[in-house]
Amino acid sequence: MSEYSVSFQNQPVDVSEEFSKQESHFFIGSNIKEFDQRSATGKIWWKSMALKQRVSYHQVTLPLEDYRVWRDVPPEEYQDDRDLPFSISFITPRTVRLRLAARPETTLLRKVLSHTVAFLLNHLLGNQPLQLSKLLVR
Repeated sequence: MSEYSVSFQNQPVDVSEEFSKQESHFFIGSNIKEFDQRSATGKIWWKSMALKQRVSYHQVTLPLEDYRVWRDVPPEEYQDDRDLPFSISFITPRTVRLRLAARPETTLLRKVLSHTVAFLLNHLLGNQPLQLSKLLVR
């Protein structure tokens, strides 16, 4: 049920309904497969999950359980669970940016451009240069 009786163009979208639908397919960050402290990059293992009905006596619950989209396809053709890259960068001494990739391949140019923009913004704001090696490595 919507909070507003009328729909407005700039009205916030309520996505909470999607998390209660049984037909929705979720990717949950399960664990960190690898992490390099010097470059602040790594890989997160994403598990595919879905809400499955569980009936116990006179109650029905919807816990998250493992979900496989393709059961008839060889495992190397389509991966339900996969590890995807992520990176951490410090915008200010008190602000951290976490970047998650939603695709297996990311281009080098995109990474270079994003780090260049972060460096330029930091310089324009008059902050000290970012030094990830001092912040991450003990």
